[in-house]
Amino acid sequence: MTPDAETTKCIAASVTERESLAPTSERVRGLIRVDLDVVEGVASVARHGHHAMPIDEPIERGGTDTGASPLAHFLAGVGA
Repeated sequence: MTPDAETTKCIAASVTERESLAPTSERVRGLIRVDLDVVEGVASVARHGHHAMPIDEPIERGGTDTGASPLAHFLAGVGA
């Protein structure tokens, strides 16, 4: 799902504002960039730095089971 132009503009403005609060964008506390590439259907790959995390739903939920579900990734992050 692609955000509309207004949503994209708001997100970009928010990121730009947060990055301007520190001398370098790498030092912005609480700002982590993760890019999400839709692969097919509900399958996607989240990328952070050199890490790639496949995300998908099981077959019974309309996915192809090529990665852990979004909820599993969320719970793993909370538990880490």
